[in-house]
Amino acid sequence: MSAASPDVILVCRFAVEPDRITVTATIAVAGQAVCRDSFGWRILTTLADEVEVLGSDGSEGASSTMGLRLRKLHRVVPE
Repeated sequence: MSAASPDVILVCRFAVEPDRITVTATIAVAGQAVCRDSFGWRILTTLADEVEVLGSDGSEGASSTMGLRLRKLHRVVPE
């Protein structure tokens, strides 16, 4: 999310379910939003069970947005 201007608002949504937590973060950006070759991306994909990149291209005069949806599953280990 380093492509975002310092004055934009980061919107985060958290969904907690018995077997997982899902975090969705979106922000307005200008330019390339996600570099999947970075160290930060590797850390993110290592810690989360699922990572999804979200985005819009800014059509019809709207600003471009990007987002990430992360899911971490809760696995119950039998005793």
